[in-house]
Amino acid sequence: MPDGGKRTVHRPEEIEVPAGKFKALRVVWEHDGVTQTSWYTPGIGEIKRVRKFGDQKETVTRLLKSFQSK
Repeated sequence: MPDGGKRTVHRPEEIEVPAGKFKALRVVWEHDGVTQTSWYTPGIGEIKRVRKFGDQKETVTRLLKSFQSK
């Protein structure tokens, strides 16, 4: 993610992805007409990302499918 823009960190919330349910921090990044929302959980990292491209009305979503703990 490039530098710049505005980032807002929200309180933990429960998120469900194909890998299961997790308590995760939501981080919203806004820059040059793009809004990216990512959810991060301790010990795993990013579990979900939604990126919206301004007027293009295009949304890209990435979800954690599985993971293995060490």
